[in-house]
Amino acid sequence: MNTRDQVCKIIGVGYAAALRPDPRIHQVIVDPLGDARTVINVGAGGGNYEPTDRIITSVEPSLEMITQRTTGAGTAVRGVAEPLPFRD
Repeated sequence: MNTRDQVCKIIGVGYAAALRPDPRIHQVIVDPLGDARTVINVGAGGGNYEPTDRIITSVEPSLEMITQRTTGAGTAVRGVAEPLPFRD
């Protein structure tokens, strides 16, 4: 059986090259943020949908995905959501 890291590495290969951001999806993500200036993006993937006008901290379990983050994407840390010390 594969571990989460193994699965993420397998499905993450070539992810950034294959995924092209859809402006409709981007808007569905950005609109609910309102005037928030800082954002924690859990499960950030390649960062394709991260707004560029805010301070973004991305949490991503897959090193494969972190290495494919887009130019200009926010800071990324390797981790998972459960132990994060942030309020909702």
